Amino acid sequence: MTPLQKLSETADVFYIISRAQHDGHTLRRLPDLALPHLVVYGYLLSKYTSRWQFYRTAAFLCDHSDPSSVREVVNPNKDHKVQEVACRHGIDPASFTRVCRRLRMVWPLLP
Repeated sequence: MTPLQKLSETADVFYIISRAQHDGHTLRRLPDLALPHLVVYGYLLSKYTSRWQFYRTAAFLCDHSDPSSVREVVNPNKDHKVQEVACRHGIDPASFTRVCRRLRMVWPLLP
């Protein structure tokens, strides 16, 4: 496993813990903002903010009536997940997938 893959996996664990806490389930506490964890938190923030903005931009390009209502962070490299996002927000899945495929060519997505 490369250092970037390890960082990505660690960030995913931090995200799952924070989502569980937000939803009322206490799996465990999030690690403190200690120096070793700052890189993970920075990566996590960058990764999910990029995905969130990716979907808002894709919704805008698909002429969605309210692109700011699209608040998704699932992996946009998987077409079936892109189609699920489209269905949740009343966007045509075929056109949304097409726009997302094109957008992925230029969008800086982190693994």
